[in-house]
Amino acid sequence: MDTNEQSEFSLVYRGFDPTEAGMLARLLEAEGIICRHLGTHHPAFIGVGELGCEQRLEVPFESAERARELIDAAHLPVDPERPTDPDV
Repeated sequence: MDTNEQSEFSLVYRGFDPTEAGMLARLLEAEGIICRHLGTHHPAFIGVGELGCEQRLEVPFESAERARELIDAAHLPVDPERPTDPDV
């Protein structure tokens, strides 16, 4: 994959819970948004438990805003630096 193709995707979620990331990926796909779920094969490759590796979701740049809206609506943080709960 060339750098140009990679830059057409935007990071919309980062976390360490593979179940949460998988659920969000299915949610985005159900809404017709192409989603790349990264970090699912790394634990087996390096011999650690699946909770030990960062999970990331990337979507095409033009779908990023809608994807973040859907993730926010699911009441899950989009990113550890930007929680959706004002009490956090």
